[in-house]
Amino acid sequence: MKPVSLKEIADQLDCLTQGCVCYLNKKTGEIAEILTEYMAIAEDSEEDDDFSKYLGWEQDAIREALTVLDNWDDYIELPDEDEVNDYRIMEDFCYSQENEKLKN
Repeated sequence: MKPVSLKEIADQLDCLTQGCVCYLNKKTGEIAEILTEYMAIAEDSEEDDDFSKYLGWEQDAIREALTVLDNWDDYIELPDEDEVNDYRIMEDFCYSQENEKLKN
């Protein structure tokens, strides 16, 4: 797995909007942010589907979703905004420390 910037991942998760899912490419370290609407279109598509009825940026989003789906083993789905609980993450980290001074 290529090293990735934890700050970049945290920044990406911090900016997530409703209906977006992020996928980390383990080989390249790049993060793909895809609206669930376009992921659903990609999942329901057939190989010969024509996406010309969509705007250019929508076609790009669908193609990116298809890339993720076609190379699923290369990606890790990052938690969405509902799964990220900053306080719980900090609390879990504190409790995982063995040094009592660091826990408090």
